[in-house]
Amino acid sequence: MPDRYAVIGNPVAHSKSPWIHAQFARACAQDIEYTRIEAPLGAFSATVDAFRAAGGRGANVTVPFKHEAFLYCESVSERAREAQAVNTLVFDRGEPWGDNTDGVGLLRDLETNLRFELRGRRVLVMGAGGAAQGGAGWARGGGGRGRAGGGDKGGARRGEGGAAAGDAGAPP
Repeated sequence: MPDRYAVIGNPVAHSKSPWIHAQFARACAQDIEYTRIEAPLGAFSATVDAFRAAGGRGANVTVPFKHEAFLYCESVSERAREAQAVNTLVFDRGEPWGDNTDGVGLLRDLETNLRFELRGRRVLVMGAGGAAQGGAGWARGGGGRGRAGGGDKGGARRGEGGAAAGDAGAPP
């Protein structure tokens, strides 16, 4: 029986996560099932509870539920605590545990894949939701100044909203 995982959001039908995770699982000889779950607004916790009860081992979380995922968790990583947002849920530790990989993923993509050095540069991350919070977190975690603000989460879904800014790796 495959391990069960999902991406949970609203909307989520556009997500490429099932395809990406299927490719990764195939390359690593892992037997997984990875699906999309569209959680009704206002029913994130109930949706996650049902997925866990059906044998779900973990989930990725996308808009608009990253803050709700943070509140759902019994414990979280330091970067999730700082962002007040969770995009990765793990259920095999007993109680739900959460992490925010948005910032570290952004940093790795820019520096490794694009070979764009960020240390010492001023950075602006547009957005008002959990991904912007996570993106600002890596700047703060690297000794720089980072903040996220402006807009509202509804506005972020419409393409409006605030920004996260920081001096990457520069002294505060």
